[in-house]
Amino acid sequence: MLDLLIQHCRSGQDLDAGQCTQAVEQLLDPECSEDLKADFLIALTDKGETPGELAGFVDVLLPRACDPGLKGDFGGSALFDCCGTGGGKLDLINVSTALMFILAAAGVPVVKHGNRGITKKSGSADVLETLGRDLDADPAGVAVELKRAGMAFCFAPAFHPAFKNIAPVRKKLGAEGRRTIFNFLGPLLNPCAPDTQMIGVFRKEYLSLFSESLALLGRKRYLVVYGEDGDGRAIGEVSSIGPTRLVGALDGETVDREIYGMTSQPVDEFLVNGAEESAARLRGVFAGEDTGPLRELLAINAGVGLLVNGAVDSISDGESRALELIKSGEVQEQLNRWLD
Repeated sequence: MLDLLIQHCRSGQDLDAGQCTQAVEQLLDPECSEDLKADFLIALTDKGETPGELAGFVDVLLPRACDPGLKGDFGGSALFDCCGTGGGKLDLINVSTALMFILAAAGVPVVKHGNRGITKKSGSADVLETLGRDLDADPAGVAVELKRAGMAFCFAPAFHPAFKNIAPVRKKLGAEGRRTIFNFLGPLLNPCAPDTQMIGVFRKEYLSLFSESLALLGRKRYLVVYGEDGDGRAIGEVSSIGPTRLVGALDGETVDREIYGMTSQPVDEFLVNGAEESAARLRGVFAGEDTGPLRELLAINAGVGLLVNGAVDSISDGESRALELIKSGEVQEQLNRWLD
């Protein structure tokens, strides 16, 4: 079956929902040869993945994930995720992980999907461990953590055990410098299927790819963000030092606009050598010790996140709210609450 799908992709034809199901079943089958799996993933990537294919893979993979018992909201409030695609090979401080604490301090229930660093030195799981907590691999613990601390982390390997059958092929292709559709699926595979979501991407062409995928998956409020520094380099987050394009929908209202950061700081200011440095710098902002450009970067990203979740009416209101939460010590209290 997979050999027919390989030919289908090589002829430039997209996969329909049924073919996505067949492909996933073969990819996760331990009896299917790794060479055949690799050939298919290469053919699909060379063709170019479509929003329908991303959504099709997610529709097949999510039922195979460990079920945390939550879907869309928590206690009547929309769940929020800010997992990005990664892949930019830029060792940026863990912005989206920091947003967990800022938005949770604002009363937004955050359930972030994430993993260890692959293309950067510090992934979300790495910095959360360094901040002082073991990763909770128990699916039932997600609701407990949300009730206790207003936020939870879904460590991807613990929630997607079926991926073990594709891991060797992904590792092999990754060593060859090849990405696959699985590099795109992380932000879409949150087992809680949050109603509100913000995804940072490193290429402009991914804006519509992810926006249309989120629409197909039924997200209610979502924005895909592509930010650049002052020299035009992609940073994979909302930028405080250059332009950012926002594409998505908020309760059915289409969004496609640009915003501009107001500082001229070089992106090097936000690079880190690993999880230890990232955690230390985030602690500095939360504790009120660092009031410089890093705080502004986190605040503007949190401002967009608060807008996506519906907690504020504008990005400027969200940014002001984020700064207020940091300055008042409420974000530091949120970190302490999560660590207790």
